[in-house]
Amino acid sequence: MTTPGGEPRAMTTARFEQILDTYGSAPEKWPAGESEAALALAGDSRVARELWDEARRLDQALDVLVAAPPPGALVAQVLMDAPRPRTQRLRRLAFGAAVPLAAAASAALWLLTAAPEPTQVADATQVGIGEYISATDVLLSPLAFDIYSDLPAFGCDASVLGCSDFDDVVEPQSQLAGYSSDFS
Repeated sequence: MTTPGGEPRAMTTARFEQILDTYGSAPEKWPAGESEAALALAGDSRVARELWDEARRLDQALDVLVAAPPPGALVAQVLMDAPRPRTQRLRRLAFGAAVPLAAAASAALWLLTAAPEPTQVADATQVGIGEYISATDVLLSPLAFDIYSDLPAFGCDASVLGCSDFDDVVEPQSQLAGYSSDFS
């Protein structure tokens, strides 16, 4: 640790002991900002040197030890207690992808099997001229009426159709009693 001015802060014996317990006795494993202060404390303090020597002996003893392989029952227990892969999520994703694909396949099958048989179109050589009218014949034919010579008819001309004669115009009469329709 350094002060705001950049010089190393004074290391306490308690912090030095915490560094040894956490990082071991090798100074290259200590935190970069605190290693200089820790080495300075170890050079000045007899208690810090004793703590460092004890940490070195512990590191040497641990380096000599060979780790025994774990018992098979422990390995089996750890593997049994390990979290399982999310198979339900995988199933849900597979089902979510399979449903649209199955729907598309069934729609394609339905369209292929339900297609109507093509109808036989008459051969153009068998149809006589003037007997067959196609849509293009109707579109290309001249209009059935002449817009310049035909005048629209208002009313009904033919009395045989039951049209009333509009020559006898009846004067409308008021529905109110006592009032006359004559306002002149």
